[in-house]
Amino acid sequence: MNSTDSTVAQPILKILSAWLAAFGISSWSEAAAVAAFIYTVCLLGEWWWKRFWRPTLESRGILQRKRRRKQDFESLGEGSISDG
Repeated sequence: MNSTDSTVAQPILKILSAWLAAFGISSWSEAAAVAAFIYTVCLLGEWWWKRFWRPTLESRGILQRKRRRKQDFESLGEGSISDG
C-alpha cells in the first residue's frame, strides 16, 4: 500500500465514522449490534412473508400462486398434474 492509497482511505473512514456517530454508534461493538439487529429483522420478515403473508395473498387472489415444474411431481411418483 503506497501513500496515495492511505490518503484516499483516511477521508473515507472519517466520513464513515461521522455517519455512524450521527446515528449514535460510537464503537465497533455497537456497529456489530446494529448489523445483527438489521439481519435479524430481515430474517424475521422473510419468515413472516413465507409463512403468513404470501399464502394469505395467494388465497385471496392478489398474488399468483407459485408455478411448479412437472418434473418435481413426477419424481415423487404422483403422475401428471393438470394446469388448473
